[in-house]
Amino acid sequence: MIEIFYFIYCLFYVFSLFYVIFKKRSVDLFTLMVLSLTYYSFPLLLKELTLVGVVENMPIHENAYLIFIFIYIVNFIFMIKTDQKKVDKIYFRDYSQSIELKLLLILTVLFFTIGVYLIGFSEYFFGTKKDDINLNVFIGVSIWSSLSLFVISYHNKKNRIGIIVSLFIIISVLLFGSRSYTVILFLTFVLLFFNFQRMKLYRKFHYVIFGFVIVSFFAIFKLLYGTLKYSDISALLYKVSTINLDIYYMLLFVDPLAVTYNLNLVILNEASLPISYVFHRLISILPFYSGFYSEITNYEYLKFSDILHENYHTVNYGLASSFLGEIIAIFGYGGIFFILLLWIYSIYIYNYNYKIRDSFFIKIIFPVIIYSIFYIHRLDITFIFGAFKMVVMLYLIVKVISIILKKISSRRKNEYSISM
Repeated sequence: MIEIFYFIYCLFYVFSLFYVIFKKRSVDLFTLMVLSLTYYSFPLLLKELTLVGVVENMPIHENAYLIFIFIYIVNFIFMIKTDQKKVDKIYFRDYSQSIELKLLLILTVLFFTIGVYLIGFSEYFFGTKKDDINLNVFIGVSIWSSLSLFVISYHNKKNRIGIIVSLFIIISVLLFGSRSYTVILFLTFVLLFFNFQRMKLYRKFHYVIFGFVIVSFFAIFKLLYGTLKYSDISALLYKVSTINLDIYYMLLFVDPLAVTYNLNLVILNEASLPISYVFHRLISILPFYSGFYSEITNYEYLKFSDILHENYHTVNYGLASSFLGEIIAIFGYGGIFFILLLWIYSIYIYNYNYKIRDSFFIKIIFPVIIYSIFYIHRLDITFIFGAFKMVVMLYLIVKVISIILKKISSRRKNEYSISM
């Protein structure tokens, strides 16, 4: 049976990739979805998993193939439905002089400044993750705020101040050691640059090469970022000189290998979590819950990556997580197929509405949608909910303040006209 699943998986893997490369279609969220699936499900092509110092030649369970076959089928169906809807124009109101853009810029700078102050200027700008310094909630909010600011600023006359502020914050986080947000910024830029235009990607081969160079940079950056930050040229040159094809392969594919390994562990061990985890994960999307559910139940709800580490492997370094594995452990196989269907349908709805609706909310959550599409495979549920929560709260703050300011401005104008 596994050979049949393997063949079907390979068929969808190759066909989906060829479809987005050679078919004339929009460069959209489904393009990103296929690229994400191509990258994160790559280990399934190998049939066996090998992670240096962790596991060697571990057979991949047939259920893993079945899950990804389902994802590919559902994704392809909705991608076809998207391609059948012809939308020639992206609607986006000019926010370049609007109060929403100004508020978003001010809040981004404010949150980032507070976050850096709490950590300490030198610790943030000259420390790294290796120094056991954690990013606080203000830095976290400013990261998502800056990504949203980049979208609004780029769309509207390429507002330089907004773009510069966004780049500064995200690059500072990159030098701190967090690559994922810079990757999201890059993917956001790519989609904004192509502006959902219909094209055959293979004719943009120079962009593909450039993208591969960027991906390679992010892959080896994990090895080099400490020496880059401390400007230790000799150490940097030494590390660069030690990079060979095997190390490059490991750096490039360690994430998908680790994620597939985690999923495989869940399937092989028939991992399951108590029903209370369902309520904990759902309530985590609420703002300011901060462990409230854990307190009232007197139970510590660990991140899924921590559960994997404590129960199924004893590796002393991070192995990401597995969104699919967590869904299986909490909801079972029936739950995962339903949630995957709902997730891809939501992307289909958002992808279409982004192009036709003039909505500040739809645009401001664009980066977190990209985050959920590309990085979802390696994340805990709470991380995904946390990202959405921050952006939604940011949107509400901006809208409430803008409504208040507009009412004050309108009242002053009325008072002035009466006095005249």
